[in-house]
Amino acid sequence: MKTPRSVKETKRPMNLIMAAIEATKAAKIVKQPVWKIMLGMMVMLDKIKLLAYFGASVPRLQAATINGDLDKGVQFIGQTQGLIEDIPTVQELVDRILADAKAMHESNNRFFS
Repeated sequence: MKTPRSVKETKRPMNLIMAAIEATKAAKIVKQPVWKIMLGMMVMLDKIKLLAYFGASVPRLQAATINGDLDKGVQFIGQTQGLIEDIPTVQELVDRILADAKAMHESNNRFFS
């Protein structure tokens, strides 16, 4: 989302040392080996800026989504909004789930019989 803050932050030139530091912090947060993150940075040099932004966003995502701090954190909102085309009633949803379960049960019975 384009906000004054996001525009300001993304205009700064990329500092590769800071990118590596942020990637290291992100690796610890998501419990991934640092070498995987660094290897990813080396393999995708053309995308290093995006990787650095993602690395810098991990603590902010955690602040918003896990800690509930929307002032210090960022939260993704609306990524799937355009993908929702069907809003069934609760009864319709339950009926669909039961029908799918019944079909799966019958399919499995044929397979295992």
